[in-house]
Amino acid sequence: ASEVLRDVDLRIDEGEYVSIIGHSGCGKSTLLNIVGGLLKSTTGEVFLEGQVVDAPGPDRAIVFQNHSLLPWLTVY
Repeated sequence: ASEVLRDVDLRIDEGEYVSIIGHSGCGKSTLLNIVGGLLKSTTGEVFLEGQVVDAPGPDRAIVFQNHSLLPWLTVY
């Protein structure tokens, strides 16, 4: 396995808008999926309001670029 992200230190304050830009394959989607709780990082942690983010939650939203299913949800 290769390293995708290294030395990421990001703080976003309440009400702040941030854009993450970069060339294809640089880790943008990986970073967003970790922040959203869709992927677990191998090292480090993501905190939201003092709590560790380790799963998706209703306090965050991700707008996907393509059609995506959330396998832990049902139609019901």
